[in-house]
Amino acid sequence: MKRGKLSHNGFTLVELLVSATILSIIVVSVVAIFVKGREIQVVDQNRREARSIVQNLFEYDYNNKNFDHLNFGDTSFTIHLNRGYSDSIPATVSTQINSNYFTIGDQDLETKKISVSIDWIELDGAEETISLSKWLAGGL
Repeated sequence: MKRGKLSHNGFTLVELLVSATILSIIVVSVVAIFVKGREIQVVDQNRREARSIVQNLFEYDYNNKNFDHLNFGDTSFTIHLNRGYSDSIPATVSTQINSNYFTIGDQDLETKKISVSIDWIELDGAEETISLSKWLAGGL
């Protein structure tokens, strides 16, 4: 009986396991990048929404030059920032108004410092804060 040459076409089991391991590492890395990118996008969306809320609340008070309606002291209330999913996260909106009186020449002036901030906690436990403060000045 005549023996033929052995064919070495194909891959060994070790070669298949090594290539499958390398491929799985690459796939897991790519998926991790997409997941982290989505987390960053959600945090940025929360920051934009909080910044918009602070700006809108602040401009209402700042643009109203008759600031008799502005009460002194601190106030706070809770809102919900939309996560882009079906759920939302609670956030605390705080406003603080301080008043100072002084005289320049023969004119009495009143200034009010208005501060608005929003605090919330992200899914990863990081505490976030967006704040804005401005001064109003007016004659008495």
